[in-house]
Amino acid sequence: MSWVFGRSSPSKGRFLTLVIDQGGRQRQWRLDTGAALVVGILMVLVGLWAIAATLYLVFRDDLIVNLVSRQAQVQYAYEDKIAALQASIDKVTSRQVLDQDTIEGKLQDLVSRQAQLETRQAIVSQVASQAESVLKPNAAPVATAQTAPPAKPSAPQLPQAATVIPRDAVPVGASAFAPVDKPHPLVDFGPLRGIPTPARPAAEAAPAVAPSQKQSWRLDPSMPAESRLLALKEAMAQTEATQIAQVRGFESRARKTADRLAGVIADLGLDRNRFASMPVPSGVGGPLVPVAVDPSHGPFEAGIDALQRSLVEADRLRRIVKALPLRRPLSGELDTTSAFGYRIDPFTRGMALHTGIDFRDEWGTPVRVTAAGRVVSAEWTGGYGNMVEVDHGNGIATRYGHLSQILVEPGRQVEAGAVVGKVGSTGRSTGPHLHYETRVDGDPVDPMRYLRGANALTLVQ
Repeated sequence: MSWVFGRSSPSKGRFLTLVIDQGGRQRQWRLDTGAALVVGILMVLVGLWAIAATLYLVFRDDLIVNLVSRQAQVQYAYEDKIAALQASIDKVTSRQVLDQDTIEGKLQDLVSRQAQLETRQAIVSQVASQAESVLKPNAAPVATAQTAPPAKPSAPQLPQAATVIPRDAVPVGASAFAPVDKPHPLVDFGPLRGIPTPARPAAEAAPAVAPSQKQSWRLDPSMPAESRLLALKEAMAQTEATQIAQVRGFESRARKTADRLAGVIADLGLDRNRFASMPVPSGVGGPLVPVAVDPSHGPFEAGIDALQRSLVEADRLRRIVKALPLRRPLSGELDTTSAFGYRIDPFTRGMALHTGIDFRDEWGTPVRVTAAGRVVSAEWTGGYGNMVEVDHGNGIATRYGHLSQILVEPGRQVEAGAVVGKVGSTGRSTGPHLHYETRVDGDPVDPMRYLRGANALTLVQ
């Protein structure tokens, strides 16, 4: 087969002749130029297709591998995105669960704290009741020997004896009696006529709640749970602060009351160790269930521990002061005719020791014991005449002389204020009066010091 390019005539243009030899026979096809161009293009395309097919067959595996690899990369990227989204969802879910657990934990803490506050409030109420039974909210300041007004004698006075006169210093035969004339008293009796009870100092008042502690917390339901929990926590913190302030207020009152009572005892010249064996109140008891309060656990526990100690001390001192002979032996105004100490004997006109105080009063006026105790003597006793002696314990005793009538028997227990006799003029006496003595360990001491401390009874009654 061969191609022959020729031109038939100028008018017909160029042509292309295809000659095919088949067994000696030749066949010719004549094509014009356009058809020949198309056939050529087709043949080129077929050749290119053949080349491409050949290349495809040769590089098909590589192409397939690249395609699969690209698809795998796309799939991996998609899976990575899905995994990242799943991780984000898991993280959000875990955070929600954690927040829920945190809120539940905080709520549980608040519930536990609420229970603790309720327990503490019960303790505060119990302590308040106990404190009110020991402390006296309307107690007046104690008038002691240092705070009493100074004596204002209108005439020169004899020197006073020491507070405690040793037993061997009392002259033999010395006795109590009232002189004929009425000398000026050696001390001022102003405190014995009553002192108006002032208002309780602000420091001792029940602790007031600070304005910031009076807020009423109203939780808005629209508030976030975390904000509501925070508001509840602040409210409980303020409640706890109020409880601590109350406990500290009671402790301050108890400590001040104990200091007052200790001052009363010290002003009497007595040592508190003398009263180490004070009897406990009767009619109380029960099984021992000790309560251990560790002050290191917090300010509330520390306050309760300090309050307990102060209350115990205040109660002990209160019972001591209550047992002291601080009351008046006669009702009404005390008309003093002779003070304690050295004086001129109206019978011998010489110096003599007066071991008590004489109070003039009407014949038959009831004489009352100045503290609870046991009657150790109720009989005629020399210059005392009819005398009653009462032992108040811890070495303290009182004597009531010149009685017209004795109304108790030896060995009898008497309460404070009980009538033990009546005013008279028996024994070495010049007229109806009461000779009143206070003795410590058998030695006479100035009763006026005890009578001045009568205002301390407002702390214990």
